[in-house]
Amino acid sequence: MSARSRLAPGLVACAFAVAVSCAGGEIAPAAESADVTVAVPQATATFAATKLPTAVSTSDPGVTGPAGPTGPIATRVAEPTVSPTRTLATVTPVTATTTPDPVATSTVAVTDSTATPVPTPEPTLTPTLVPTLAPISTPTSVPTSLPTATPEPPVIDCVLAGIAELGILYTQPPPPGGFTGVEPSPALYTTECDISVDPADPVPQVVSSHYVPMAQLEQVSRFRSGAGHSFTDDFESCSSMKHYFRFYSHLDWTQIPVFSPTDGVVAMLSPEVLETGQPAGHQIWIVSEANPAYLIRIFHADPLPQLAVGDAVAAGAQIGTHSGSLTWSDISFEAITTGGMRNLSYMAALPPELFADFQARGATSPDDFILTPEYRAQNPIQCDGESFVGPSGILGSPANFFVLN
Repeated sequence: MSARSRLAPGLVACAFAVAVSCAGGEIAPAAESADVTVAVPQATATFAATKLPTAVSTSDPGVTGPAGPTGPIATRVAEPTVSPTRTLATVTPVTATTTPDPVATSTVAVTDSTATPVPTPEPTLTPTLVPTLAPISTPTSVPTSLPTATPEPPVIDCVLAGIAELGILYTQPPPPGGFTGVEPSPALYTTECDISVDPADPVPQVVSSHYVPMAQLEQVSRFRSGAGHSFTDDFESCSSMKHYFRFYSHLDWTQIPVFSPTDGVVAMLSPEVLETGQPAGHQIWIVSEANPAYLIRIFHADPLPQLAVGDAVAAGAQIGTHSGSLTWSDISFEAITTGGMRNLSYMAALPPELFADFQARGATSPDDFILTPEYRAQNPIQCDGESFVGPSGILGSPANFFVLN
């Protein structure tokens, strides 16, 4: 609640210093237009004008007091100085009656010499452009189920399955008399794998590690040599289309480690038996992971007990040891081609950084370890099954081996 009252000119002027001005002990009337609105809590407020002594100037340095709106408010009042011929005006008290009002406000018109406060400028708003998005169309119908395509198995799995089928034949006991001269071709069991390569394709360098230690190696047989026994592919006959690695004779060959020459998967572990019936380790078949059309066979190795078909092996990882001094270590590199199995030179599959180790032992190029088809045709070997019977099949012939220095 509130009350508003208009005070008569000159009344209670000095009591409200902001409404009137006092000078020389007289009460100067306030401006006619001065309005005083005082908030009173729901009651009639009576203001009695009282004669006050003249206020000491607030600029008097001897007067101190609490700070007011325009400076310190005096707390010490000086005695009034009155001229003998001047009489103070008599002030008649006036009672102001207030009328209740819904809004309690107090408005005072003030004449003051203080500076007019500078209004705070309103912040300037910069409009932000909102991009208009095109409406998104809603499909009229959503299929409840999507067709699921049956993924094709990895190519390497197809090759492993084909070689596993072929491995059944390799696990059978050899016939009496040893080798028969007939060896089933892996190409016959992997025709549906869609991995065949052209027989004329260059030899890929998929080898990234030596499969036996170079320091223990003395000789390497040449590709298409008459060393050992005949081992051919679906394109040639009667020659040794692989490499024998012979170690120094004073070494214990059973302690020579065998490593995986490439990153791949073990496709077969096939036991080997000599013509005399003596066991001679296993064949370890490794399919190249990078190119499953190529596989490597390591002969006469005793695989580590934990090695199993289907194991992934890294290049340089030990997978076994040589089986013993009854036979040399040998290795083949084979490709599944559109015309059947194609035997390639393992030495040609070595990258330059690996072949550099053979160059340090006296070799100049992979051709030092390869006899060409033309050479073999001009110097034929006679075979009886897988056994060499011709003059070029004499073991230790200089044409059969490259001796490392």
